[in-house]
Amino acid sequence: MTPAPAPRAAAETAAALVLAAGRSSRMGRPKALLDLDGESALERVLRVLGGAGVQEFVVVFDPAQEDVARALRGRRVAVVENPAPESGQTGSIRRGLARLSAGATAFLLCPVDVPLFEAADLRALFDAWQQAAPRPAIVLPVVRGRRGHPVLCERALVPEFLALGENEPAHNVIRRDPARVRHVGLSNVELVSDLDTPEDYQAALARLRARRASPS
Repeated sequence: MTPAPAPRAAAETAAALVLAAGRSSRMGRPKALLDLDGESALERVLRVLGGAGVQEFVVVFDPAQEDVARALRGRRVAVVENPAPESGQTGSIRRGLARLSAGATAFLLCPVDVPLFEAADLRALFDAWQQAAPRPAIVLPVVRGRRGHPVLCERALVPEFLALGENEPAHNVIRRDPARVRHVGLSNVELVSDLDTPEDYQAALARLRARRASPS
């Protein structure tokens, strides 16, 4: 008897929805282009996602940020414009989800202002999703009691996100039914560290350099 093919890894069937359309008013410049010691926040997010096995990328950005548009040219990603970023993150999520491929069984919500997660963090989320029975609809990291990003969601939740009002927060879907959420305790503080201000950025850069300088 011919053995059944091995199931595809969870990462290969999960798309990454990278949210990079914020106006960055407090930062004063596009967060997607923040320099993280030789690569931009956007470049790092895409690199680490790819290193964890993710093969489908949807990047939502503000077309008014021409430097971000240039940075996306030539990349193997689905590029989605959000011309109304002032409406909040939900508008970007709705636009991005409309571009998911038919083969994506789940999607990761990845705000570009949380760029310092690691491939090991993603693999922990994928393992928690793939190995649970029944599978949770939502898997999210928790660090020191705080929920973080990226968040892994089953494709079945797409209609709920699409049904949100333009100004309704996306966390309404996540909090709707605690029974369908799996929390994964992780130690990486970067999962709960948003880069919203220049001070946040400088602190994150210092932490990144300290990790690189410390012995492995």
